[in-house]
Amino acid sequence: MKSLLFVSVLLACNILYVNCAQKSTNNKNGENTDEPYRISYKKCLESEKPYFLSKIVDTIEYIILKTPPKIIITSIKKIILHDGVIYLTSKGILYQFTRDGNYIGQIGRKGKGPGEYNSVIGFFIDSNKKVIGIFARNKIIYYSLRGDFLYDTYLQYSQIWEKSDSVFWGASNPMGIMKTQLIALNSINDTLASLKNYDIYKNLNGGNLFGVVSKLFRPFYRFNGKQYYKGYEDNDTIWQLTIPNPTIHAIIEMGTYKLPIESRVEYSKINFDKNAHKYVGIPCVLEDKHLFYISSEARNSKKISTLYHIYDKISNNGYLVTDGITQGITDDILHGPSFWPMDIDDQYYIGTVEAYDFIEKIDKLHEKHVEISKIAKQINENSNQLLILCRKI
Repeated sequence: MKSLLFVSVLLACNILYVNCAQKSTNNKNGENTDEPYRISYKKCLESEKPYFLSKIVDTIEYIILKTPPKIIITSIKKIILHDGVIYLTSKGILYQFTRDGNYIGQIGRKGKGPGEYNSVIGFFIDSNKKVIGIFARNKIIYYSLRGDFLYDTYLQYSQIWEKSDSVFWGASNPMGIMKTQLIALNSINDTLASLKNYDIYKNLNGGNLFGVVSKLFRPFYRFNGKQYYKGYEDNDTIWQLTIPNPTIHAIIEMGTYKLPIESRVEYSKINFDKNAHKYVGIPCVLEDKHLFYISSEARNSKKISTLYHIYDKISNNGYLVTDGITQGITDDILHGPSFWPMDIDDQYYIGTVEAYDFIEKIDKLHEKHVEISKIAKQINENSNQLLILCRKI
């Protein structure tokens, strides 16, 4: 089953690479001690090389999701592994699976009644209270870990939300008119912190609101027990989310690749349609002890292509990750398709691959590799999206 098209598409060239000069304030573990990391596109456009999974993981596991006939899992937005259960969102619905991919059930359902939602914007699991929280429009709906509806609470704003400890962080596309791009609330909607919108402007769209968001868009990520905010594609600053004031953790210096305000779709859809393909957006950044994982795309292009970059915090080197044929981290363990994480937790680099894409990338050489061949024989192009769990070394 082919994935639905996504509205922010990708860079169609092979000359964009990441390398960087960072202020030498890192300790031997690659931890930022004072100044933010500085990752510059402009200075570093000449390096590309492969990166191998065996450098960061020891095992790779493909999980085939088994669902009732009417349920199709595709375009997964978020995955959480908790106490041997997989929680994931697909098409605005939250599902549960066993660790080996067997279907458990759906958490809540779409509707307007108690325990129902228009769409899952995000979700979290509170291990202490043993509840699941679903962020829906202007509310949080709480369920037991089995999926029983408990109660819901009102949210003051309708944004993209993430929970960190007892704080709810909400991110929105400022669109030139909003005073803030990020807000922190407690459980009773008191404002604890906010991050101002640094680009205030009036749009030329005649009062119409337009937004373009990549399917790769992930505004938040966690690393080393802390929460970070990357925000929307045109935002080049990564913030550590601290109360009362977020602090700058890293800056991706886009230079001439950054989309000018006057060509943003929120400012002028006409200018965006005409000019945005010349510029680059960063829809997602992830991080581990030694590396940043950076995904980049052209802000508007008819050709679908994604570029993946690694920045090494210890050596201060960055580059485009490719084996010369495909983009992404080379699987030198199972010899399957190239890998790129959509999330990183304490144990795993977590990825996904559409079944049709997996099948397409398996060529005759893979017939020699038993595990990959076995997976390919169990699925077809209409199968559910596969999960990929790569266990950290």
